[in-house]
Amino acid sequence: MYMRRRRPPLWFEETFDRIRRFENEIFRVFDDFWRSFDISFPEIRLPPQPFRSIAVDVAETKDEVIVRADLPGFSKDEIKVKATEEAVHIEAMKKEETKEEGESYFRQERRLGAVKRVIPLPVPVIPEKAKAKFENGVLEIRLPKAEPEETKEKEIEIE
Repeated sequence: MYMRRRRPPLWFEETFDRIRRFENEIFRVFDDFWRSFDISFPEIRLPPQPFRSIAVDVAETKDEVIVRADLPGFSKDEIKVKATEEAVHIEAMKKEETKEEGESYFRQERRLGAVKRVIPLPVPVIPEKAKAKFENGVLEIRLPKAEPEETKEKEIEIE
């Protein structure tokens, strides 16, 4: 029997939302720094950026859970999606582009890199029946909800 997970208290979710916003602000500051570094020193090639987070929306209908993730600049072949009953795992790795003969960069802002995120789901789903599509930089995953097991009730006699 699957027990439905209780939602965390509102103050808990608000705290983690603030932490996520802070994390995004830190990433933005570092992105700005590296971009200005590239402008000042275009001849220096920097290493790929470490794993970054993916912006997602998680919605719920009567029959399914829908996860939408922003993955601009990636192709469908560069994205891997896995699902369990309780979470969706998204990972995308940008492959190196081939340089044309005799080409050298004055500026190179588009880099190799990877993004990764595990998204907890609000209710149990059936991962085997999940479907995904990727259009215009947005990945949409539809996961049918698992049927809640019927709660069996039995009156117990007191001896």
